[in-house]
Amino acid sequence: MPSIPESIEQLSKFEEREDVSTILSEISNLETSTEIDEATSESLRSKLSKILSDDTTESVKKDSLSLADAAYNALLALAELKPINEEDPILLTEIAPGDRVVVSTGHQFDIKSLIKYHDTRDYRGSTLHETSVSKWLINPITNAMFSARDVAHIQSTAATKGILIQNLKTKEDTVPHAVRRDTGHTRGFFTSRRTRRSRRPRQSATRWRKSTYDNDWQLRDSGTEMNRSRDYRNDNPTHIKAIHLYGYTDGTYSIGLEAGHNAGMGWAMPTIEHNTQLIRALQNNSIYSYTDNVDKYPDTDSRFHNYFSIRASADEIRDITDRVLAVVENLEGVNACETIREEILALFTPDEPRLDM
Repeated sequence: MPSIPESIEQLSKFEEREDVSTILSEISNLETSTEIDEATSESLRSKLSKILSDDTTESVKKDSLSLADAAYNALLALAELKPINEEDPILLTEIAPGDRVVVSTGHQFDIKSLIKYHDTRDYRGSTLHETSVSKWLINPITNAMFSARDVAHIQSTAATKGILIQNLKTKEDTVPHAVRRDTGHTRGFFTSRRTRRSRRPRQSATRWRKSTYDNDWQLRDSGTEMNRSRDYRNDNPTHIKAIHLYGYTDGTYSIGLEAGHNAGMGWAMPTIEHNTQLIRALQNNSIYSYTDNVDKYPDTDSRFHNYFSIRASADEIRDITDRVLAVVENLEGVNACETIREEILALFTPDEPRLDM
C-alpha cells in the first residue's frame, strides 16, 4: 500500500488537472510530516473520493496508472495516517498493528473481527438481494456495502493472514433502491468525524414489538402535519428503548431513537449516561446535531433529553435509516435490527396517498 510520499508522486502525474492540483497543494505538507489536523484530512478525503466516484477517471491514465487508482491509493494512505475511528467498531478495542486493515472511506478495522462479522451476520434478502450463501461485504460502521476496490483490498489483506471470507457476494446483478455503495458520502447528510465508540454487548438480546396505542402507519387526519406513525418498543433495552417512525402531509418521513434501559419496573428509564452513549454512537456514525435534517438531538443537560430524530424525503430517509439502524446495533448489539430492518424500509414509499390538512 502506497505511503503519502508515494501517493503524492502518483497524483503528480495528473497535476495538470485542476482538482488534482488542489489536492496536491493540500497534501504536499504531509510528505515530510506524520501529523495532520482533522479539517485537512476531511477535506482531502472528500476531494479524493469525488475523483474516485467519477467513472471517467478510470480511463484517464499515465504510464498504465489510472487517476482512479491514484486517488484510491491516496485514500488508503490517508486512512493509515488519520483514520476516522480509533477502535475496532466490533470488538470496541484498540487494533493491533498486525491485524489492521484500512479502507478508502477512512475507517480502520481488525481484519479478523471484520471477517467474522461478515461470516456470522444474518443475510438481508429484499434490501440487499442476499442469500445465506451469498452476502455482500458490509462496512459495520456505515452499514453500506464496501466498494469493489475495498473488497479486493480486504480480500488481499485477509489472504495474507490465511483468512477465507465465506459466502462472499461479488457480482452485482441489480442494486436495490435502498442499497448504496460505501463512498464515505451520503448525499450531504453526514460528514466524518473521529470519535470513540460507546461500549455495547457483543450479541443482541433485543426483542421489538409494535406499540399498541399508535395508528400503526394507517393514514389518518390528526389535525397536525403528521398523518402516519409507528413505534417499535424494545422489550429488553440496554440503551435504546424505542424506534419512532412518522409520516407527514408534505411527503416527508422521520425516524427517531429514544434512549433508555430496562429499569426492572415495567418501563425503560433514561439516564444521562444513556444519553451520552447515544450521542457517541450517533457521532461514530457521523450524525451530529448540526447534520442536515436533524430535528432533535440528545444532550447531557437532563436525563429526559434522550431523543434523536431526523426527517427527510422518502428517497433520502431510506438511506438515512440504514445509518440510524447502525446506531442501534452499535448500542444494542450485532444484528439487533435484522428482524425489523426490511419492514421499516418498506414503510417509506414516495407514491403513497396523502391527507392534505
